[in-house]
Amino acid sequence: MRERRSLFATLHSRDFRLLAAGLAVSQVGDWLYNVSLIVFVLQATGSAAWVAAAGIIRLLPYVLFAPIGGVIADRYPRRWVMIASDLIRAALMAALTVVVLTSGPPLAAIILAGLATTFAVAYGPCVAAAMPALVDEDDLSAANALTTTITNLSFALGPAIGGVLLLLGSASVAFVVNAATFLLSAVITILIRADLGPEAAPATATEKAPTMREGLAEGIRALRGSPDAVTLVAALVVTSLLYGQEIVLYALVASDRLGLGTDGVGFLYAAIGVGGIAAAGLARRAADRPQQGFILAVAALLCGLPMMVLAVTGQPNIAYLVLAVEGAAMVVVDVLALTSMQRILGNEVLGRAFGAIDSLTVAGMLAGSIIAPIAVRWSSLEVALLFGGGLTIGASLLVLRRARAIDRRASERASLLAPRVTFLEALDLFDGTSRATLEGLAEMLTLESVDRGVAIIRQGDEPDDLFLIVEGTMEVIRREGGADRVVGEVGPGTYVGEIGLLRGIPRTATVLTRTPCQLYRLAGQEFLRIVTEGAVRATGLNAGMQARLATHRSTHDHPPASADR
Repeated sequence: MRERRSLFATLHSRDFRLLAAGLAVSQVGDWLYNVSLIVFVLQATGSAAWVAAAGIIRLLPYVLFAPIGGVIADRYPRRWVMIASDLIRAALMAALTVVVLTSGPPLAAIILAGLATTFAVAYGPCVAAAMPALVDEDDLSAANALTTTITNLSFALGPAIGGVLLLLGSASVAFVVNAATFLLSAVITILIRADLGPEAAPATATEKAPTMREGLAEGIRALRGSPDAVTLVAALVVTSLLYGQEIVLYALVASDRLGLGTDGVGFLYAAIGVGGIAAAGLARRAADRPQQGFILAVAALLCGLPMMVLAVTGQPNIAYLVLAVEGAAMVVVDVLALTSMQRILGNEVLGRAFGAIDSLTVAGMLAGSIIAPIAVRWSSLEVALLFGGGLTIGASLLVLRRARAIDRRASERASLLAPRVTFLEALDLFDGTSRATLEGLAEMLTLESVDRGVAIIRQGDEPDDLFLIVEGTMEVIRREGGADRVVGEVGPGTYVGEIGLLRGIPRTATVLTRTPCQLYRLAGQEFLRIVTEGAVRATGLNAGMQARLATHRSTHDHPPASADR
């Protein structure tokens, strides 16, 4: 129960509570209106191709401008970037409402939706970069885990709520409510008292983010030497292809096969959302179990079967049931595939691999959105459903064929790193961090022996690395008024060096070994990557997953007890 307590412990900070609440409201709103957009476009045009265009344009700004969002978060006042993002999206939702109420052109609605996605790209990076200013260093990993959970639930809740609102009124109701969510999020952000930076943010790498093409090329080179990794990528890409087809096909299923009318697509998306929410905790627990390859293959199979079932049934209740199963299975596939990827590849090539995964899953999404209307036009809705589901089932059989090899390689690496992971699990610095992320961190540790009387950190130096103490004791010395004063002592099972890294400031004290010590050294940039991205990666919410799901929805001044360093 340690992890659950740690997640809620982060809410003791008033400003972090507001940040988390604003994130939840804003992200639910970001995905809430997509169902109504689909219905409006379908009713206005009666064309599957137009529905596909809505999904593609809704997605493309995220693909094209996501790297720019990170740059904005590092260069401009984050509070006002977040507020501006919410207010602009509220205005765009109001404009969408006018388009719907006046039966305006569907192209106008699609363009407004694309603009809403464009103005959302900086919001998430601002939240992630602002968190070190709002929570203690010891709580940062847990805070990331909590915001990741919020993001998970938002992705599932947004489409589900949108579907319910569509059923209770016209498509315009969802747009009005969505505008209200963005206004509420802006008000919540205004109430945050702390400076969110960028001055208060930790120093981060300033490397230019690779383009989609560059990430794809580098990642493919990293992946091609591992058949198991290729299998996992294939599973993710095929499920992304499935997502892309769904945005077109499920609207047609509701109206043509289930007799629900176009508004009935809201029921279908609500069922998917319920399944995804129900499986959120299950997926994380499954990521720590053996035989992940087999579980992943079964989950991929359950992703494809519902689409095939929709090709042969006209019963709405059956459709709701199988789509709830699909929503749950999709979450499990994303979490297990990415977790297994972490364990198979290791950290040396992991960044490049994720670059390829992000690019390939987005490509799969776009391909699915293009294929679906073509398949319907050239054959029939039923054939398109069978084809889409069949591709996913084929991918599940591929995973099943290599399940033992995937599990064996992951198990070998986990066993090798187990002692270091056990050590890391005992540190409150990494509360709330998944085991897979801890394994990745453990792989980057360097064990060093240090003699007595050695200064591993000097006051005033620029921050570089984090040190984890395995054996021995150290004293923390701070120079004040021209004199040195011992302000603390640290021993086994503690850490030094995190404050300078997290706050992006020079070292605030000198740390001197009092006895011979055994230390784990972790490069500072890798530590920052773990606390700001590791929890997200470990739960499967990488950029590719966000892109796929987009089709379903359009520091305290005092140091912690361990002292700085």
